[in-house]
Amino acid sequence: MNKDYLHGGDVYHHAVRLDYSVNLNPLGTPASVIQAARDSIGQIQQYPDPEQAALTEALGKTLHIPQEQLLFGNGAAELIDAFLASAAPRRILLPEPSFSEYRRIPELEQCEIIPFSLREADQFQIMEEDILSAIGPSVDLVILCTPNNPNGAMIRPELLKKILERCRITRTRVLLDECFVMLSEHPEYAAGSDLLQAFPHLFVLRTFTKSFAIPGLRLGYGMTSDRALVKKMRKRLQPWNISIPATAAGIAALQETAHVAEARELIRKERVYLSDGLCSCGLTVYESDSNYLLFRGPETLKEDLQKQEILIRDCSNYHGLCRGFFRIAVRNHEDNIQLLDALGRIIHG
Repeated sequence: MNKDYLHGGDVYHHAVRLDYSVNLNPLGTPASVIQAARDSIGQIQQYPDPEQAALTEALGKTLHIPQEQLLFGNGAAELIDAFLASAAPRRILLPEPSFSEYRRIPELEQCEIIPFSLREADQFQIMEEDILSAIGPSVDLVILCTPNNPNGAMIRPELLKKILERCRITRTRVLLDECFVMLSEHPEYAAGSDLLQAFPHLFVLRTFTKSFAIPGLRLGYGMTSDRALVKKMRKRLQPWNISIPATAAGIAALQETAHVAEARELIRKERVYLSDGLCSCGLTVYESDSNYLLFRGPETLKEDLQKQEILIRDCSNYHGLCRGFFRIAVRNHEDNIQLLDALGRIIHG
């Protein structure tokens, strides 16, 4: 395995029967989305639309957001890159542990990272007084993730508004990653057009990947009412960064609201089942509002499960965590039974 590979989903170098290392919709990809991507293959002799007009119109209508406030990326990471290059922050306040790309990309841009450590005693959740006092005029950007990766905790709307108000005063931008929000316990916490209009310094990042289980197509999007920022970011992005199959899949996915709602209900039940099962194995489990769980167990657990062709996410490379921290997705009940059975055999012998 490439030692520089920092994420889950490395099914190319292991025999994998169950992949718990990636946090996707447990119901899988909607049939309509697969069919839309398949039907678009006949168009691959053409270049994609560099303006993504059809997808932009469809998403704008779905979210009730002006089309000029939207832009698309070849996955969320491309948009993080374009955002940082365009906003050009010098000092970034970064709550950790969190998604590794928030640190990797700014370091390439030679930004100064100001770590904001989330405490295990607080279930790795952001505490109001701590975060508000940490945001000062010298901070150019705050990066937030809700639900946070890897622990799945959400930022409540009242706290988010306080952070945004504080950042308005200090002239600090906010990058809010909501890539998992539609599969979370509280999709209603998602930032809407009213929040975007009230806080132009807010940039919201989302992706189709998680909700519709299409990581192989690479489709993310960003939203902000700062149109000057959108213009700068468009210049940073490649003109044909969204493929024709990804565009077709994205348009079809926007019609699959029932699929996502059904997945949320499954996740709600199975997260409790998995959490209880992990605790029964003597493992420490952290509170989650999302479709994945962070827990602590034996340091060799990933390797032990790989012998049974089950892949989990080793979280020791997250800043603020160490060996023995792991993350698992919430999958369907049959898969979860197999995972807990395998864990029981490993831990109890």
